[in-house]
Amino acid sequence: MARAYAYAESNGHGPVPLDLEIAWRCEDMGAVAVLGQNVAAGLIRRVTLAGNVYRAFASRAAYRDESGATNWAEWAGKYPAENRLLNRAAMAAGGDE
Repeated sequence: MARAYAYAESNGHGPVPLDLEIAWRCEDMGAVAVLGQNVAAGLIRRVTLAGNVYRAFASRAAYRDESGATNWAEWAGKYPAENRLLNRAAMAAGGDE
């Protein structure tokens, strides 16, 4: 979660965290094709969480209000679960959000 947040925060600079890379490959090809059938639940959870963090970060970054301005508070009100996830990820990554 923290590595996916840090990667998103860096605008994709640096190496892609393994959990996020696996999440993207699972989205592209399907989980069974990427992970096989006998996968530990912890890995599935980490991969899913990494993908969710990255998508939430991208959603917040792209969000604009009616006037076209960046408005994280409005985004947070519309997407409270994603906002909570990003807050947890930011704290885990050592961010100041």
